[in-house]
Amino acid sequence: MRAYNIADWQILGGPSWMDSGKYDIDARPDHPVSGDDLHAMVRSLLTYRFKLTMRRETQEGSLYVLSVDQAGTHIKTHEPGVNDQETHGATGDSYGNRHATFNNAGMSLLVFFLAEETGRDVIDKTGLGDRYDFTLDYAPMRNPIDVGTYVAPDLEHSQGGIFAALRQQLGLSLQAQRGMVQRFRVTGLEKPSEN
Repeated sequence: MRAYNIADWQILGGPSWMDSGKYDIDARPDHPVSGDDLHAMVRSLLTYRFKLTMRRETQEGSLYVLSVDQAGTHIKTHEPGVNDQETHGATGDSYGNRHATFNNAGMSLLVFFLAEETGRDVIDKTGLGDRYDFTLDYAPMRNPIDVGTYVAPDLEHSQGGIFAALRQQLGLSLQAQRGMVQRFRVTGLEKPSEN
Protein backbone atom coordinates (compact mmCIF):
# COMPACT_ATOMS: atom_id res chain seq x y z
CA MET A 1 0.00 0.00 0.00
CA ARG A 2 2.75 2.47 0.94
CA ALA A 3 4.92 1.62 -2.07
CA TYR A 4 2.07 2.35 -4.51
CA ASN A 5 0.43 5.09 -2.41
CA ILE A 6 -2.90 3.24 -2.39
CA ALA A 7 -5.27 2.29 0.42
CA ASP A 8 -6.47 -1.13 1.56
CA TRP A 9 -9.96 -0.83 0.05
CA GLN A 10 -8.49 0.10 -3.35
CA ILE A 11 -6.87 -3.33 -3.74
CA LEU A 12 -8.91 -6.12 -5.32
CA GLY A 13 -8.13 -9.81 -5.80
CA GLY A 14 -4.96 -11.62 -4.81
CA PRO A 15 -4.41 -14.85 -2.88
CA SER A 16 -5.78 -15.21 0.66
CA TRP A 17 -2.29 -15.27 2.23
CA MET A 18 -1.72 -11.71 0.95
CA ASP A 19 -3.52 -10.28 4.02
CA SER A 20 -1.97 -12.61 6.60
CA GLY A 21 1.53 -13.49 5.36
CA LYS A 22 4.36 -11.79 7.27
CA TYR A 23 7.93 -11.32 6.06
CA ASP A 24 11.11 -9.78 7.46
CA ILE A 25 13.00 -7.81 4.85
CA ASP A 26 16.50 -6.56 5.66
CA ALA A 27 17.52 -4.14 2.91
CA ARG A 28 19.61 -0.97 2.99
CA PRO A 29 20.26 1.52 0.19
CA ASP A 30 23.90 2.39 -0.38
CA HIS A 31 23.13 6.13 -0.12
CA PRO A 32 20.47 8.37 1.48
CA VAL A 33 17.20 8.22 -0.47
CA SER A 34 13.97 10.20 -0.56
CA GLY A 35 10.59 8.70 0.31
CA ASP A 36 9.76 8.47 -3.41
CA ASP A 37 13.04 6.64 -4.10
CA LEU A 38 12.37 4.25 -1.21
CA HIS A 39 8.88 3.48 -2.53
CA ALA A 40 10.33 2.80 -5.99
CA MET A 41 12.79 0.34 -4.42
CA VAL A 42 9.99 -1.46 -2.59
CA ARG A 43 7.96 -1.67 -5.84
CA SER A 44 10.99 -3.22 -7.52
CA LEU A 45 11.35 -5.73 -4.67
CA LEU A 46 7.65 -6.66 -4.90
CA THR A 47 7.96 -7.22 -8.64
CA TYR A 48 11.23 -9.18 -8.48
CA ARG A 49 10.78 -11.28 -5.32
CA PHE A 50 6.98 -11.59 -5.06
CA LYS A 51 6.23 -11.51 -8.81
CA LEU A 52 3.54 -8.91 -8.12
CA THR A 53 1.48 -7.79 -11.11
CA MET A 54 -1.53 -5.48 -10.97
CA ARG A 55 -3.87 -3.72 -13.34
CA ARG A 56 -5.89 -0.55 -12.84
CA GLU A 57 -9.68 -0.70 -13.03
CA THR A 58 -12.21 2.11 -12.96
CA GLN A 59 -15.64 1.66 -11.43
CA GLU A 60 -18.41 3.76 -9.92
CA GLY A 61 -18.26 4.13 -6.17
CA SER A 62 -18.66 6.38 -3.13
CA LEU A 63 -16.07 9.10 -2.61
CA TYR A 64 -15.51 12.38 -0.78
CA VAL A 65 -14.73 15.76 -2.31
CA LEU A 66 -12.43 18.04 -0.30
CA SER A 67 -13.09 21.75 -0.84
CA VAL A 68 -12.63 25.08 0.93
CA ASP A 69 -15.51 25.77 3.32
CA GLN A 70 -17.77 28.79 2.67
CA ALA A 71 -16.14 30.70 5.54
CA GLY A 72 -12.69 30.24 3.96
CA THR A 73 -9.61 28.32 4.97
CA HIS A 74 -7.30 29.17 7.84
CA ILE A 75 -4.32 26.91 7.18
CA LYS A 76 -0.86 28.35 7.83
CA THR A 77 1.44 28.46 4.79
CA HIS A 78 4.80 26.75 5.41
CA GLU A 79 7.80 29.05 5.91
CA PRO A 80 10.71 27.69 3.81
CA GLY A 81 13.93 27.09 5.70
CA VAL A 82 12.36 26.25 9.06
CA ASN A 83 11.86 22.48 8.58
CA ASP A 84 11.35 21.69 4.92
CA GLN A 85 10.84 17.95 5.19
CA GLU A 86 7.29 16.92 4.28
CA THR A 87 6.02 14.90 7.24
CA HIS A 88 2.82 13.88 8.92
CA GLY A 89 1.97 11.70 11.86
CA ALA A 90 -0.88 10.93 14.22
CA THR A 91 -1.01 10.05 17.88
CA GLY A 92 -3.95 9.06 20.05
CA ASP A 93 -5.10 8.91 23.64
CA SER A 94 -6.84 6.19 25.62
CA TYR A 95 -10.25 7.71 24.76
CA GLY A 96 -9.75 7.23 21.02
CA ASN A 97 -9.06 10.89 20.23
CA ARG A 98 -6.43 11.55 17.56
CA HIS A 99 -3.96 14.40 17.00
CA ALA A 100 -2.42 14.68 13.52
CA THR A 101 0.49 16.98 12.67
CA PHE A 102 1.44 18.03 9.13
CA ASN A 103 4.65 19.85 8.20
CA ASN A 104 5.37 21.32 4.75
CA ALA A 105 2.42 19.30 3.45
CA GLY A 106 0.67 19.69 0.14
CA MET A 107 -2.99 18.90 -0.32
CA SER A 108 -2.08 15.51 -1.86
CA LEU A 109 -0.73 14.37 1.53
CA LEU A 110 -3.89 15.54 3.30
CA VAL A 111 -6.04 13.79 0.68
CA PHE A 112 -4.18 10.51 1.22
CA PHE A 113 -4.50 10.90 5.00
CA LEU A 114 -8.24 11.57 4.74
CA ALA A 115 -8.73 8.60 2.43
CA GLU A 116 -7.05 6.34 4.99
CA GLU A 117 -9.12 7.82 7.82
CA THR A 118 -12.49 7.63 6.05
CA GLY A 119 -12.07 4.45 4.02
CA ARG A 120 -13.09 6.19 0.79
CA ASP A 121 -11.41 7.87 -2.15
CA VAL A 122 -10.96 11.62 -1.65
CA ILE A 123 -10.71 14.11 -4.51
CA ASP A 124 -9.01 17.48 -3.95
CA LYS A 125 -11.12 20.41 -5.20
CA THR A 126 -9.59 23.00 -2.83
CA GLY A 127 -7.44 24.77 -5.42
CA LEU A 128 -4.80 25.15 -2.68
CA GLY A 129 -1.38 24.67 -4.26
CA ASP A 130 1.03 25.84 -1.56
CA ARG A 131 2.75 23.89 1.23
CA TYR A 132 1.22 24.08 4.70
CA ASP A 133 1.82 23.44 8.43
CA PHE A 134 -1.21 22.46 10.49
CA THR A 135 -2.61 20.13 13.13
CA LEU A 136 -5.93 18.34 13.30
CA ASP A 137 -7.63 17.01 16.44
CA TYR A 138 -10.47 14.58 15.71
CA ALA A 139 -12.29 11.41 16.63
CA PRO A 140 -11.40 8.69 14.09
CA MET A 141 -13.87 6.89 11.84
CA ARG A 142 -11.57 3.90 11.52
CA ASN A 143 -9.97 1.96 14.35
CA PRO A 144 -6.33 3.21 14.50
CA ILE A 145 -5.12 -0.25 15.56
CA ASP A 146 -7.04 -2.20 12.90
CA VAL A 147 -7.76 0.11 9.97
CA GLY A 148 -10.02 -2.51 8.43
CA THR A 149 -12.67 -1.90 11.09
CA TYR A 150 -14.78 1.16 11.71
CA VAL A 151 -15.34 2.76 15.08
CA ALA A 152 -18.94 2.46 16.32
CA PRO A 153 -20.73 5.78 15.70
CA ASP A 154 -22.10 5.91 19.26
CA LEU A 155 -18.67 6.01 20.90
CA GLU A 156 -18.12 9.13 23.00
CA HIS A 157 -15.19 11.33 21.98
CA SER A 158 -14.13 14.64 23.44
CA GLN A 159 -13.17 15.80 19.95
CA GLY A 160 -15.54 16.15 17.01
CA GLY A 161 -15.55 13.75 14.09
CA ILE A 162 -13.17 14.33 11.22
CA PHE A 163 -15.80 16.20 9.14
CA ALA A 164 -16.46 18.77 11.88
CA ALA A 165 -12.75 19.00 12.75
CA LEU A 166 -11.82 19.82 9.14
CA ARG A 167 -14.43 22.56 8.95
CA GLN A 168 -13.76 24.11 12.37
CA GLN A 169 -9.97 23.79 12.53
CA LEU A 170 -8.88 24.11 8.89
CA GLY A 171 -11.80 25.72 7.06
CA LEU A 172 -12.17 22.72 4.74
CA SER A 173 -15.24 20.72 3.81
CA LEU A 174 -15.58 17.01 3.01
CA GLN A 175 -18.73 16.12 1.04
CA ALA A 176 -19.95 12.64 0.02
CA GLN A 177 -20.58 12.01 -3.68
CA ARG A 178 -20.67 9.17 -6.18
CA GLY A 179 -18.23 9.04 -9.03
CA MET A 180 -15.66 7.02 -10.85
CA VAL A 181 -12.97 5.56 -8.58
CA GLN A 182 -9.77 3.72 -9.38
CA ARG A 183 -9.02 0.24 -8.07
CA PHE A 184 -5.94 -1.97 -8.35
CA ARG A 185 -6.55 -5.64 -9.10
CA VAL A 186 -3.78 -8.07 -8.11
CA THR A 187 -3.37 -10.37 -11.12
CA GLY A 188 -0.27 -12.21 -9.92
CA LEU A 189 1.52 -12.77 -6.61
CA GLU A 190 3.83 -15.55 -5.40
CA LYS A 191 5.35 -16.37 -2.05
CA PRO A 192 9.05 -15.55 -2.18
CA SER A 193 11.77 -18.03 -1.38
CA GLU A 194 14.21 -17.28 1.43
CA ASN A 195 17.69 -16.00 0.56
